[in-house]
Order: sequence, then C-alpha cells, then structure tokens
Amino acid sequence: MSYYPQPKKNILKFLQIPLTLLSSLFLLSISIFSFIASRTRYFKDYLGCNSEYNGILHVYSSIDLYLQIVDKYLCSEKCPCTFNETTARMYTSNSSTSAYYNIWSKKLYQYYPVNIDNCGEENLKSIYDEYISKNAYFDHTFNQRKFHRFYKRFEKKFKCTGFCGLHYYNDFTNTNQKIVKYLFSGLNNGIPVHFGCLHVMLDWVRKMILWFGINAMVLFIGQMLLFILGIFFGFCYSYSNNDIDNNSN
Repeated sequence: MSYYPQPKKNILKFLQIPLTLLSSLFLLSISIFSFIASRTRYFKDYLGCNSEYNGILHVYSSIDLYLQIVDKYLCSEKCPCTFNETTARMYTSNSSTSAYYNIWSKKLYQYYPVNIDNCGEENLKSIYDEYISKNAYFDHTFNQRKFHRFYKRFEKKFKCTGFCGLHYYNDFTNTNQKIVKYLFSGLNNGIPVHFGCLHVMLDWVRKMILWFGINAMVLFIGQMLLFILGIFFGFCYSYSNNDIDNNSN
C-alpha cells in the first residue's frame, strides 16, 4: 500500500503571510502612484495644451485644425444655422459671444442645420479636403464619421467645445474667430459651459486616478487591519491551546 504524504497546513499558513504582504505592498504602490499622477502640475506639463512633448503637440494641433475648419463651415453662407429663441437670446446677451453670433449666417426655418453633420455631404467633403491640405501631420487612418461621433459624445459629456486652440482666422468672413458653439452635439444645447475640451477631460481623468488611488489605499488599510487581527487571534488561539495542553498534562 503506497503512502502519499499530505501537504502540511503549516506550509499554507506560512505562504499566507508573504502573499498578504506582497498584495498589500502592491495596493500601496498603486495608491502612491495614483496620488502622484493625479497632481495637476504633471497633467499640465506632460498632457496639457503646452505639453513638453512635440508628438503630443502635433496630435493636438491636428485636432485644433479640424475643429477650426468645422467651426468655419458651420453657420457660414455654405451652411447657415438655425437657432431657437432661447439659444439666440443666450448668445446675444453674453458679451463674450454676441460679436461672434452676429457674424454667423442664420436662417429662421427649422430644417436648417443645427450641427455640422447636417451641412450636407458636399460640405463635409470640403472640410475633409481642406483638413488634408493644411495638416502637415495628417494621419491617413483618420475617419471623419467616427471622429464626429466621438466628439459628439465628448461635447455632451463635458459640455465643452473646441480642444486647445480656440482662436483662428476665418477666411470666409476675413475675421478673427473663436470657437464658442457646439459643433457636433447641437447648436441649441446653449452656450458651452467650457471652452477647450482638453483641460476639462484631463481634470476628469485626474479625478478618476485620484479616486482609484483612494480606493486602493482603503483596500490596503483594510487588508493590513485584517492581517494584524488575523495574527493577533491566531496567537491567542495558539496560546489558549498551549494552556489546555499544559493543564491536561
């Protein structure tokens, strides 16, 4: 009859201690990293509109260029817009937007465009062609329709417009313009709450990282408390067993 020795429980107990300490150290590392990464200065220096990295700036400038072209076409003679009374009153009563609103081409009929996707295929193609001709860093994987769908959700979530560079020269009107309207989600959603979506998005990411770090720290503290309590009760249990053995002897 063969005999196979069973694994000793002491070995499993011994492994529980280093594994618990390693997992706690991992949670602590994540928490510390999250707290450091969530500092505003790091986001501005490395990911902000004035990033230190040229590669990031090239991406940002490409996005800015496309949005500026879209803004130029939307509410131009090529694509007049329709504003409801509430939104029109908001723009005209705001000193920072009224000058731009007065330049835009508008129609009173309800079927006129309220976002760039309603401007017609011809205008969308013209926007795309102008973007290609002016963008020195053009990426051939750029998909116009997908970008529009993405930025529409972006505008709705963060209630923002533009990206980094809001000011540009409009060669349709020969005036300096600023992006102050929603381009993809609908003009009649009112005046955007934020001008420049990047800083709003980075602030959201920073808060999410900070929230993640706080949760990791809570888990670390909870795990360490359970670990200490486990050692304490284990010691008490062993001590009581020793007393019982001694009394029985």
